[in-house]
Amino acid sequence: MLVRLFIFLILFFSSFVTIADTVWMKNGDRLTGTVSLLNNNKLVLDTKYAGTVTINWSEVSTLETKSSLLVKLKQDKQEKAQIIKPSQEGKLLLVNGEKHEIALNDINQIIKPKKLGLEVDDLVWTGKVNLSLDSKHAEKDSSTFDIDFQTKIERGNRRHIISGEYNRKSTDKNVSTNNYSLDYTLDHFLTKQWFWQTNGYFKLDHIEDLRKQYTLGTGPGYQFWDDSLGAFSMSSLINLSRYEYKAEDNKNFGAYGIRWDYNRYLWGKDIELFTTGNATKPFNSNVARYTLDTDIGIRYKLTDWASLNFKVNRNIVDGSSDANVNETRYILGIGVNW
Repeated sequence: MLVRLFIFLILFFSSFVTIADTVWMKNGDRLTGTVSLLNNNKLVLDTKYAGTVTINWSEVSTLETKSSLLVKLKQDKQEKAQIIKPSQEGKLLLVNGEKHEIALNDINQIIKPKKLGLEVDDLVWTGKVNLSLDSKHAEKDSSTFDIDFQTKIERGNRRHIISGEYNRKSTDKNVSTNNYSLDYTLDHFLTKQWFWQTNGYFKLDHIEDLRKQYTLGTGPGYQFWDDSLGAFSMSSLINLSRYEYKAEDNKNFGAYGIRWDYNRYLWGKDIELFTTGNATKPFNSNVARYTLDTDIGIRYKLTDWASLNFKVNRNIVDGSSDANVNETRYILGIGVNW
């Protein structure tokens, strides 16, 4: 009776143990965790005991995974594996109904296929906050403060993105930059890649003659990719905008706009390249010939949750009015990610 109870307790508690992926090294070591990425000959293993571990692919003997992965081969082929089973040194078994042995040297990338559209049945919440401070005490005192955030919520066939930014710069207590902006985007996925986007944008500037900007737009978009290596999407919108000036009459106008959001990881996941932005062409050239607001930058991973960021921000409103905007800002700061 006691033996049966003991066996029952072992089976009961073992059902709560998380099944981990396993990586066997050529030197005999064995690492457990979750395989999330292979790129540029770097295998990324997420662990509870050491955070994210980056492993040289040339030092791996074989591995075993418990979840679905997309394996890209050097011959421009790719195979989807339900699981990966270990094999002899330098090889592994892809299991997708049938077992298929592949040499590690023939593998170019391993990524997690990210579910989109109706396949997403749970809530995914990600976000980041970036902060930049600069204070100079000299013949002319100056200070710069910049904070921006973005949070993304995905559930079902909808993706919500909320972002904002605040900038302030002063020299000898004379403020030359003081503005903030808020942006909300709703993407409704019609297929795995096509979506319909609705966007609302507001900006308030306490310095420039163009004091307030309101924009509401809608139109189709396309998700080129969204996986462990990064994401890239573009959308084409028809916008209704309103500009409010300090010294001029307010202007309401329609415009054609393009928006983009791109990021790409390099060297495992230590470095991330990114660019986001939008460009518009008003239907009425008396308002502005074109507008551009974009960020281009790079992030260097310090820890699992912190990064060092550098970006260039370009903001242009090119029109017939004297209240044009032409700004370029270079921002270096620390970011927090979740």
